[in-house]
Amino acid sequence: MMQEKATHTVAVGVLVLLFSGHGAAAAGLDIAALAAEIEAKAPVAALVRVASDGGNQPELIRVIFERLVAKCPAKNPSDLWRDETEEIYIRLHEKHLRFGSRSAKQSWASASGRAFERHVRSTVNRELAPVGILALSAPQLDRVDASLRDRLTLRIKRPCSEQPLPVWPDNDVLVVSKTANGWQPFAVISCKTSLHARLTETLFWSVITKQQLPLKSLFVTLDLDLEFGECAKPTRDARVLAETFLDRTYSLNQKTVKCATFRPFAEIPVDLKRWRAELVKGAVAKPVQPPAE
Repeated sequence: MMQEKATHTVAVGVLVLLFSGHGAAAAGLDIAALAAEIEAKAPVAALVRVASDGGNQPELIRVIFERLVAKCPAKNPSDLWRDETEEIYIRLHEKHLRFGSRSAKQSWASASGRAFERHVRSTVNRELAPVGILALSAPQLDRVDASLRDRLTLRIKRPCSEQPLPVWPDNDVLVVSKTANGWQPFAVISCKTSLHARLTETLFWSVITKQQLPLKSLFVTLDLDLEFGECAKPTRDARVLAETFLDRTYSLNQKTVKCATFRPFAEIPVDLKRWRAELVKGAVAKPVQPPAE
């Protein structure tokens, strides 16, 4: 197990170095040329073999995507995700693990959602950990403060038994601030690459959570299919419901029509700092270290 973790760390590090080179033009990527460059400079077979483990696939996708975004700042991040990131990931698996096309695509479908959550967390932590704010997954909560999980658990009263039932909501990312007395949660982020009718669940938990906890409810999406429409001409009910029941919706798609509550993802650090000032008493704006995945 320790050897696998070490191999994974080295492999991801190699990938970061590769993508920080000069294999892609600023305006876009030549996938074939980039694949050849990777094969020439790294033990790709070992890299993909480690990444084939369910716990490491999301990290591989996250690293690829973030390197592409850094290399191609003029390209729509949503397009980079749908096109280059997915294609590079699938090509690596098909060639070096001899997966069929269907299996490689299934692997992407399984891991890409968790990879997007990791991207959201890593972006928030990179910007805000220096001022005492962390974005955490549910498993990371206990490593920061053992009391956080209980404090974020909802109590639902069952009509049959009249007894309170502890329920863990659909919390993709929890945002907490360091305080003089420990840690204080102040926002919940739901992460979806696209809607496909999954917004309803996010809205449900947003309403229920706000009834019990003073938390901001945020939604981050790649909006791959431009499913929200415009403010004046919303697509179905999605935009109207998101505007009504969420504090903010952030999109990585540059083509998403923005308004007061639909904002670019790049604005989330500023908003989180403002909401911490409103909701967290005794916040400590000193650097903190995000826990390991």
